[in-house]
Amino acid sequence: MDTEQATANTVTRLLLLWLILGFDLAVHKAQLARLVNWIGYQIEDEGETVAVSIKEDFMFDLTTEAEELLKKNMISRRALRSFTGKCNHVANFLYSWRPFMDQLWAASCDSPGFKKSWAPKGMIWTAQVRNSITWILRFLRLSPGRLTRRWSFAEYEGSGDILTMTLDASPWGLGGILQRNVIIISWSSSPLSKHDQRIHKRRIGSSSGQQIWECLVYLVALRTWEEFWLDRRLTVTVRSDNIAALFLGAQMKAKASNLIAREVALVYSESSFEPRVFVHLPGVANVLADHLSRMSAPGYPDNIPAELEGVLQAHTPVRKKDWYKILPTS
Repeated sequence: MDTEQATANTVTRLLLLWLILGFDLAVHKAQLARLVNWIGYQIEDEGETVAVSIKEDFMFDLTTEAEELLKKNMISRRALRSFTGKCNHVANFLYSWRPFMDQLWAASCDSPGFKKSWAPKGMIWTAQVRNSITWILRFLRLSPGRLTRRWSFAEYEGSGDILTMTLDASPWGLGGILQRNVIIISWSSSPLSKHDQRIHKRRIGSSSGQQIWECLVYLVALRTWEEFWLDRRLTVTVRSDNIAALFLGAQMKAKASNLIAREVALVYSESSFEPRVFVHLPGVANVLADHLSRMSAPGYPDNIPAELEGVLQAHTPVRKKDWYKILPTS
């Protein structure tokens, strides 16, 4: 019996069982094919992967609506609720949108716990939601047209290769290694520059910028090695004192730098799987990443560790203003 016939027989048995158990079924909405439409999404079985898409006209209308909202000083709660509902449709598809939905839902609901403003009844000031709408608009402009993501069944099961990033930051630089299973396949050592100082307003060599650099090393690693992990599950390992980067990776929020948090969310929006495990790694066990982060420190040995000889060194460009995708609209 061919696969399609076997599938049809299995579905038929399942439907009959549900009917026998007394469940009401909306069979007029039923679809059985490799390509189906479901509550605004188009789902296609591609064999080893499943592709899910949102139509181009929906994304275009959402872009236009975001642009119109940002042109105003005030927004009606009704209009904001409508916009937020549409954004929630995308957020169900892209987990990286969820942190930005909190601000929109809070502002669109006239709840007792929400901070009062001098805006007229039924209205809110655009400034209250500008950050979230600006980020959403930036994403929509960077990803015009039909929005599609693919998921591999092997990656979903976790039966594929295990990718691990081990990262560290110092007041002089950023360092990290990338492993596939237990084998190191790439490493990175990126000195902090005058551009990092100017953009993040912290001095190189000063401990006052440590939390920001810890967040930045996470963003740089995601961008540097995105070809390896965007369509795969990823494990991220950070030092035990690197709490800022740990929280950023898990929640896409960082008190140290709103800019970096929003940039990480943009990177996440391109991925199929959210990095799922963040492990505290004692500093002693993180010798390689620590060494790589300090190679540009004054008087520190800049030799490449023996464990990394013959391993691909990842190129990390200078992080000028145009390296950041959200900065021009901030």
